[in-house]
Order: sequence, then C-alpha cells, then structure tokens
Amino acid sequence: MRSKRTFFSRSIFKAFSLIELLVVVAIIAILCSIGVINLLQAQTRSKVSRAKADMRTIATAVESYNVDHNAYPFPANQYGAADSSFTASGFETHTPSLLTTPVAYVSMTIEEPFPAGDRSLESPLYHYSTRSYFLDYDMANSSSGPAGDLNSYLLTMMPSLASNVEFFIFSHGPDSDHDTPVSGVPALYDPTNGVVSNGDIGYWGPGAGLKN
Repeated sequence: MRSKRTFFSRSIFKAFSLIELLVVVAIIAILCSIGVINLLQAQTRSKVSRAKADMRTIATAVESYNVDHNAYPFPANQYGAADSSFTASGFETHTPSLLTTPVAYVSMTIEEPFPAGDRSLESPLYHYSTRSYFLDYDMANSSSGPAGDLNSYLLTMMPSLASNVEFFIFSHGPDSDHDTPVSGVPALYDPTNGVVSNGDIGYWGPGAGLKN
C-alpha cells in the first residue's frame, strides 16, 4: 500500500511550470504574427497581379476602340463621362464609359483594387489619359505645363519609346496614393522595395506595356 501511495502522489503533481507555459505562448504568438504578415503580403501581391491584368484588359479595349474609330477613347472625369471641358490635368483623368457603351469593348466597368484613401473624393476607376488630351488641355487652358510634364516623364522613364506612347493607364499601387510624376522622375511600384511601398503601377501603350 505504501508504494502505491508514493506512485500516485508523484503522478498527481506533474505539470508545466509557469516559465514553460510563457515560452510556449510566446512561440505561438510569434508564429501567428508571421502567418498574419505573410497572409497580408499574399493579399497585396494578389491585388498587384489583378491590377496588372486589369490594365492589360483595358489596354486591349483601348486598342480595339482605336481600330474602330481611328482615335483613342477620350479620357473621362471621375464619373466616367468624357472630360470635354478639360477640367482635370491628364494625370487625373480616368477610364471612360465609352469602353462599355454603346459598344462593349469591355463587358463591365473595371475598378482598381487600390483606390485612393478617400473614396468620396477619388473615383475608383483606373487613371487613364492620352497624349492628345495633354496637348488639348494645354490649348484649352493656355498652359504649357502638363504636356511638357508628360514628355519629360516619358523621356526619363523610357527614352527609346517615349515618342511612341499615345496612352497610359495607372493604378495607385499598394500605398493607395498618387506617386507620378514628381519633377519628371518616375515613381513606379517595385515589390523589391517592400510589398507595400511607394509607387504607382503603370501601363503605356502602344508597345511599351507594363514597366514595373
């Protein structure tokens, strides 16, 4: 009987110490934080891929429109209507409703995955403009700025293709704000600078395509 009591008394009091429990909790917390970070980065990378695919789709629609009308579709204001009064500079115009109606060059309006922070002030549509819009904007507003800014921007980014670019499409990128152009210096998103970093995602056509 005495040996049995000794066996049970030793078994009953076996347990983790407080330090061991804290170590286990700390390890679990570290693993969870790593998992959450990787999940968020995976979501951002997925949105970047979606933005690039969207811009290729829009570019195809723009080129198809150009084939039919011998001109690229007119850039739109934040509501998708043609900005014929030239109220916005070329870097602030958006993809037009002409791509969806009356002929559906794309089946539906495409909104970008990285809209600007204030949705009430910024359209969720991708930014879009053409070289001719910049020139017409300067004439309508007696200005020589925007067209010169565009030319400087293109020459800095793609010297050999600058003169061929007739339209561009922009996404804000993961930082959800405007980063182009600043003093003619391209600010393009590059994941090697961090999955969520400064820079816009851009498509230039015809021929240049995605440059980031």
